[in-house]
Amino acid sequence: MCEFSAKKLARKIAADPSMTLHEKQRAWLELANVLPDERVSADDIDLGTTEETGLCDLLRSYVAELNRLEEAFFADEPDVVYLAEYQDPETGEWRSWYYPALSWKDCISSLGGFAEHCRITVTKFFPKQFEGGFMKEITAELNESGTLTAIYTRMGPTFPAWRDLQWQMEALQKQQA
Repeated sequence: MCEFSAKKLARKIAADPSMTLHEKQRAWLELANVLPDERVSADDIDLGTTEETGLCDLLRSYVAELNRLEEAFFADEPDVVYLAEYQDPETGEWRSWYYPALSWKDCISSLGGFAEHCRITVTKFFPKQFEGGFMKEITAELNESGTLTAIYTRMGPTFPAWRDLQWQMEALQKQQA
């Protein structure tokens, strides 16, 4: 008899590089619907808390959040900038695409043929949505066929915040020397 752990299967799905994001979402929802629920710890790094929750609820919430991020990423909005990186198919090196775009359509058209033959990562920056020197970002990863494989968000430092942090670190190193 082989016992399956829903937690282990959820991790295997997440780690599978051959699956698209939508395939992973369908698999997580199927997992939540079919296998018995497990209790898992959900750590909140920012709050320093640990909370027990059901894996099935956690998976459903995660899929819903990914759907919200995808909708926000592809929505045309004012005051956003898209910047792309692509993986050179010959060398495997990641290179930045130096032309910012103001919409998803402009981003893809500026990449031209690269978007069809390379893995690309596109970050949507929200310069007017910042807090404490950090700006909202949503990043999408697409495979060689242009299919979404991952999407995530973070608050990245604006240039002045990054510069000030560098200066503080340099001053601290001088004090310690």
